[in-house]
Amino acid sequence: MNNASITPQRFSPRDIAMRFLTPDPRKQAAVSQLGNWVESTRMITTQAGQVHVSSAGQGPLVMFVHGWEGSILDFEPLIMATLAQGFSVAAIDLPAHGRSEGKRTSIPACAKALLEIQAGLGQDFYVVVAHSLGAGISGDALERGLVAGKVVLISPPRRFMDGIDMTAAQLGYDEMARQEMIDTLREFGVDPVHVDLQKSATHLTIPALILHSDDDRVIPIIAAQSVAAAWAGSRFVPLTGLGHRRLLADAEVIREVVCFLGEA
Repeated sequence: MNNASITPQRFSPRDIAMRFLTPDPRKQAAVSQLGNWVESTRMITTQAGQVHVSSAGQGPLVMFVHGWEGSILDFEPLIMATLAQGFSVAAIDLPAHGRSEGKRTSIPACAKALLEIQAGLGQDFYVVVAHSLGAGISGDALERGLVAGKVVLISPPRRFMDGIDMTAAQLGYDEMARQEMIDTLREFGVDPVHVDLQKSATHLTIPALILHSDDDRVIPIIAAQSVAAAWAGSRFVPLTGLGHRRLLADAEVIREVVCFLGEA
């Protein structure tokens, strides 16, 4: 959700809360494109509807999970590098994104869908690579029982309530308006207090590589630092001047991820 485009005069707290559940359809037009690497696609039935999965390669499976209003195209340089190292890859269009069904979704709904996708593919994930909100989704899914040997979190959030509090502050909401946002989310089955990657990290023990840029204006680097501090055995790589999305195509980031994939 782009907080800069909203004002308290135009939207009620309920309207704002719904934006946390509803990807902007205007940003989905180009998202349905497939990457040049794709060899096969399929739809997998989940409680969130039909979810589109793109696949390629042979070898241990690396699953890519994009962020809010993102797409598998965000990962193309990373995916190409992963394939070149002899791994197979799969990338999903999150529910309510790209070629997948739905108009509304949430971190818990996407996490449950990721578990159903793993069951549908019939294969454990060697590594999960996730960006932005996809990192929150992946952490939630891992805590729910997703099977993966390692995880890469790029520009991860810390907790849902950070977004609620930041948005409420930007809009000048008082505590009553802030609580209305929370109540609206709960009405649709999402308790933002319990969507907390930092807390999930305290229960997770698989190797984790966490990368974040110091100039990220969408999610501040303190979020990744907090998650890394809570995740025993994780490795945090701070970056400079790569923003929220540019780091996905950065040569240093790609080297870090590929090296991590190859570690025993």
